Amino acid sequence: MKKPLLSICIPTYNRARLLEDAIKSILSQATEFSSEIEICVSDNCSTDNTESVIKKLQKKSRIRIVYHKNSKNMGADYNYMKVIEIAHGEYCWYLSSDDEIEKDGIRKMLSEIKANPRTGLFIVSRKVYDRKLKTPLNRIDRGFNIMKKRQEFETPAEAARRITTLLGYISVLIFKRSEWNRAKKGYQEFIGSAYVMVYVFFNMMKSGSKVIFMPYKIIKYRFGNDSFLDNLKLVGRSKIDIEGFYRIGARVFGEHSKEQSAIISNLFDTIMTRYRIATIKIEGDRKSINTIFAMYFKYYWRYLRFWTELFPFMIVPKFIYVWASKTIFKGVYRRK
Repeated sequence: MKKPLLSICIPTYNRARLLEDAIKSILSQATEFSSEIEICVSDNCSTDNTESVIKKLQKKSRIRIVYHKNSKNMGADYNYMKVIEIAHGEYCWYLSSDDEIEKDGIRKMLSEIKANPRTGLFIVSRKVYDRKLKTPLNRIDRGFNIMKKRQEFETPAEAARRITTLLGYISVLIFKRSEWNRAKKGYQEFIGSAYVMVYVFFNMMKSGSKVIFMPYKIIKYRFGNDSFLDNLKLVGRSKIDIEGFYRIGARVFGEHSKEQSAIISNLFDTIMTRYRIATIKIEGDRKSINTIFAMYFKYYWRYLRFWTELFPFMIVPKFIYVWASKTIFKGVYRRK
């Protein structure tokens, strides 16, 4: 069998209906590229009808669909690694099982891959939709909004300064599998972090992988459907970002490196903002708030932006945020 140029890799768990839609979004536009792509699904021991859905699609598809089912649920990070392991393509494109690829997205991506054979990591953009993927939403999407135009990064620090938080959203990541395989050594340390793939991508960058960001909004992102993060609750969700990026960056580049400083700057630009502090204050009880703020102090106290941009909002009493969320900022801070 000829090796495909691109493997579209979908890790999944108990999302049979949404997974079927995700795969159909590929099949509907990929007929002319049937010899160049494959679809790979790693099922984290789903208890719904995921397996029967895949078998049905395999019978109808002109594109090869590779299916693997774990014997037990191994956690999200293991599944992120496993789905790349079962792939055969020269490049891999992660796709969350509740997202879809916009019309013409595959053609655009294959063209970019062919035009840029020395690039190790491509990052695209996304369009935010409601939970049914029917209505586009006009929402602040900070990680992507700071990236307005195509950018090719010359150094790891330059890339980290702009795209760090984007590495946590798998559907926008397309990468050369050979460079991934060389960079994944030691990933086991970050199994359970929810960001094991970030570790590998940072290692790729450190080893010289070229990174390109392209502002193509070719991913349909289903807002408000992240059951994995919902299950972690407020403290767990916060820990992934506050602790995860810091620990991984420090391990790969060094705690006091210019790359680590670039990573932290990107976090302050995108996810560690006064809006996040307000959400924590509004949604959390006293114990949760204290736990989360202790993590902020532990990892970021030495950075000036922590004191100028976060700390002043951390000491504002909770009742003021609750009042503001119901009055002058109604619609901005909204309970999910």
